Amino acid sequence: MATIEALHWYIIRVVSNAETQIALEVEKQLKDAHLWQDVYQTLVITKKVEVVRRGLRQYVEEKIFPGYVFIRVALNNSVGDVVRSTPRVLGFLGSDTGPQRLGDEEVAGLIQQATTLTTSPPVAHSLEVGQMVRVCGGLFSTMEGMIKSKDPLKQRAKVSISILGRLTAVELGFDQIEIIEE
Repeated sequence: MATIEALHWYIIRVVSNAETQIALEVEKQLKDAHLWQDVYQTLVITKKVEVVRRGLRQYVEEKIFPGYVFIRVALNNSVGDVVRSTPRVLGFLGSDTGPQRLGDEEVAGLIQQATTLTTSPPVAHSLEVGQMVRVCGGLFSTMEGMIKSKDPLKQRAKVSISILGRLTAVELGFDQIEIIEE
């Protein structure tokens, strides 16, 4: 049994978009080789992101470090060989002298940062019907118009824009318009 002092965090480079499966596979490979101990740990750091899809708000897990898995082990040659030989593992992050160790404080800081990184799409509480806005993205970039309606759930607004001398209602995302300061 490894002592707590012998345990260190390392970073494994893996194939992107398969981090969670690879972390489980590394654990399985180490258990099959009778090298896994209860104090060992694998970690894929993610954050919750709020997205709006088809008018519905959803929370999805987004990886903060795509292509990397953190592992806490007492690294020796046999553990390192099993980890490196696991399918879709590209190797340890480090230099020619060996894998780079991370401190417990560094990893704890990354986990803490991930828990505070829950993000959401831009919310435009200050947008009001009848307000003048400038289009800052898309086909109608730099044109000005007036907000006719807004849908906070879909994060979209209908803006009346003058095109060829006629007022035309165009539906734009909140991130495509900005308020004109008077």
